[in-house]
Amino acid sequence: AADFSCSFLPSAERWHVRDLRDGRVLLSGVPEGSKFCCRDLARDLAVCDPLYRRYTLLPAIPDDLAALAQQSDMGHFEPFLAPPAAEDEEGISFRVICLARCTARLVLLIFSSGSGDGQWRAVTLDNWVSLLAGLDNPAPVIKPESSLWPRMRHYAHGYFCWAFYPANKNKLIMLDTRSMDFSAVNLPPRTRNTQVAILEAGEGRLGLFINEYLTPELRYAVLQNDGGGANQWLSQGRFSLPVNYRYMLVGVAGGYLLIQWIPEPGYCRDPSAEVIDSEVLTLDLRTLQLEWFLTSQFSNIGSHLFAGFPPSLSPPSLQHDVTNASNSDIDAAGR
Repeated sequence: AADFSCSFLPSAERWHVRDLRDGRVLLSGVPEGSKFCCRDLARDLAVCDPLYRRYTLLPAIPDDLAALAQQSDMGHFEPFLAPPAAEDEEGISFRVICLARCTARLVLLIFSSGSGDGQWRAVTLDNWVSLLAGLDNPAPVIKPESSLWPRMRHYAHGYFCWAFYPANKNKLIMLDTRSMDFSAVNLPPRTRNTQVAILEAGEGRLGLFINEYLTPELRYAVLQNDGGGANQWLSQGRFSLPVNYRYMLVGVAGGYLLIQWIPEPGYCRDPSAEVIDSEVLTLDLRTLQLEWFLTSQFSNIGSHLFAGFPPSLSPPSLQHDVTNASNSDIDAAGR
């Protein structure tokens, strides 16, 4: 059976799940006896295959790179898995990106298992809040501390995306995983008090589902380039969900949009708190068919979604098996 807690890791109690992608789980470790805090810079990271119970321990983030994101100046630290930089016929290569948001700088710490020696490297972006202000205001008045990094991260067509709503500047910050460059586009009108979910639309475009916050209305738009370098969102329609419920967009996985509905008296913002008669629905992105998926006692916003086949139909996503690998094998897999 799959072990998504990755209890087969050494000193399993010190590891915490941070992301899931392409059949792998990313975990960060804390020193023995220390408490876990998601905002702390994590230098110990592991990538696991929960179906085959395999793991790779990554080399610790070097001191000189860790110093680029000083803990005292860091408001957010987010490690996540990314697709490999090049084609991988065996499907065992992966990348790990650690994003640190400091007061005036974004720091990306990047590790690729398929890059030969497997060293960490860094990319920095100074004055990152200028992305939120736009090109017409290179010296923005938006304060970094008022621009909390969103909890929801989206991925589509080689871009990781985050939706921001600071000071009426509705922006989608985009990270190109090929060039590691950041860019920003305006979100559609009327997205101030909304939830969004990004997905892969046809012809390499980004699709966007928009839910008027906790209401039964669901809108869909596609990001279109006008040929002159400008991007605009084209409305593709709207949907009306059953009334008398509050709705939350959980995320996109396996060709489905997951939507959680909660009766009005049972709504709670705390994802760890129990809710009343909560149902999770799936919207098939190909047929737009809405179906019941499961009943949940908790809010699933920010959950790590995993979509895949059972072990009998899934090849291993990591090269080494912890039950047969020596310590040198494990070290080599991380280099």
